[in-house]
Amino acid sequence: MWRARAGDIAGAIDVLEPLLDNCLRVLGPDHRITLQTRGNLADCTAEAGDLAHALPMLEAVLADCVRLWGALDRRSLEALSSLAHYQGEAGDVAGALASSERLLIMRSTMLGPDHLQTLVARNHIANWRGESGDAPGAAAAFEQLVSDCSRVLGSDHPETLTARNQLARWQGVAGKPAEAAAALESLLTDAQRVLGPDHPGVLATRGELAWWRGEAGDAAGAVVALENLLIDRVRVFGPDHPHIRKTQETLEYWKRVLDSRK
Repeated sequence: MWRARAGDIAGAIDVLEPLLDNCLRVLGPDHRITLQTRGNLADCTAEAGDLAHALPMLEAVLADCVRLWGALDRRSLEALSSLAHYQGEAGDVAGALASSERLLIMRSTMLGPDHLQTLVARNHIANWRGESGDAPGAAAAFEQLVSDCSRVLGSDHPETLTARNQLARWQGVAGKPAEAAAALESLLTDAQRVLGPDHPGVLATRGELAWWRGEAGDAAGAVVALENLLIDRVRVFGPDHPHIRKTQETLEYWKRVLDSRK
């Protein structure tokens, strides 16, 4: 998997496929190393973009993990987490939501309601709820999650900051852009203090804040914010980074909106 982590997904698959054949021949289909290799191959297949083949592989790995070790075993939970993630990547929002809800029940049972992994599972469920069309429900879920993350992890924990970001996003999507902008302004202050001004997450928050300012009626403020963000992103990432083009396109959009209002 080190090749995959280094970005060489095709190379990782080339290693994992013959390794799996050898594991099946020497160790048998139910050995833990065989199951681990199958899971790694399924993940790499998904990362390579072949979700049509990866999803059945992930479902089969999950079924065998549950059969061999039970639904609450760590390996079963990891397999279910991967399945939920790639169901979402494939556009199966309903499937991702159902798998995430199943995962939350298991993690709550196994780890307790305040465990970090349980809180992460709640984050995923809230996001998939929003992606399924229930933006107000997602915002409400994130509002409660922010409260619980702050209580359990502290206000400066990355998971708390992430939940605050998602709360603002779904507030905006739910038709409350001014509330989203206000939430992001507060988040940006804390994120800059905790992570530093050049952290990718801080720069992303600045872009989101600019967008919701524009949506709240402040197109001029959005333009100024995006002009400054573009300068900083070029400095941090270089001129050819994908974020640069996205920032430029968003800036041009709000310039057109601003010109149309003159």
